[in-house]
Amino acid sequence: LGNIPTVIVIYLPRLFVSVCVVIVAQVCRLGAWMIDETSDVIRHPKINKRILIITDYLPPQTHGIAVRFQQYIQNMRKAGHEVHVFATTQRPELETSWDHPRLPSVVNPWNVKNRMAYNSGARLAWQLGSRQWDVVHVVFPSLIGAFVIAVCGWRRIPVYCSHHVDMDFYAARYTRFKLVLSFGMFMYNLLARWPCERGASVNAAPTLKFLHNHMRVDAARARRIPTGVAVEAFTAKADQQATERSLLLQTVGASEPTRLLL
Repeated sequence: LGNIPTVIVIYLPRLFVSVCVVIVAQVCRLGAWMIDETSDVIRHPKINKRILIITDYLPPQTHGIAVRFQQYIQNMRKAGHEVHVFATTQRPELETSWDHPRLPSVVNPWNVKNRMAYNSGARLAWQLGSRQWDVVHVVFPSLIGAFVIAVCGWRRIPVYCSHHVDMDFYAARYTRFKLVLSFGMFMYNLLARWPCERGASVNAAPTLKFLHNHMRVDAARARRIPTGVAVEAFTAKADQQATERSLLLQTVGASEPTRLLL
């Protein structure tokens, strides 16, 4: 379990500190408004967006979520958007002044190559309380989603929650003891699923079926968004299909007409 028992002990004190930081940040915003320092107190429409991404998944992790989000971040910055990232880790050569890969975290006992943030930390709490954001994107699974959604709801900042892992499926297969499984899923519901259902502006998932299985979503409000996959790169043209079939037949030592089952 690593440092998890220690985290359980210090979780509430650190959460209290984070809440205090948000309150102090809000008081400072009020003071700035009173003396007419409104450059960041009131964010007027601009040609670019100020985006905050909170994720436990970035390179050097090599799975699809980490690689995809690094691409999202780089391409949104190339498009001129101000993208700030709070994460548990990041490759040093990719880190910019807008990246903060130092969220308080512990090693994931089910995936030791991944670290899970258990608290926002003072820096993220200050950013949530002091700055104006066009959108905050929280990547799930996450243990700090409830805190982020609560602060954004209080400040009326849009929150985009993307869900990438079928927790009901994997938790049942990685956990042998039913009591531990029940407690773990209750905590996941408390810290992630229920806050998303009630407080997120948008909940997104890879498929509509996964989204409906994962949480209660009004079917009338569900929308399909364009895929981020370059479909044409994975679609073979007619002449390419013929060439590949010929090479495959040659490889297996067969000739036309032969039915191939792959």
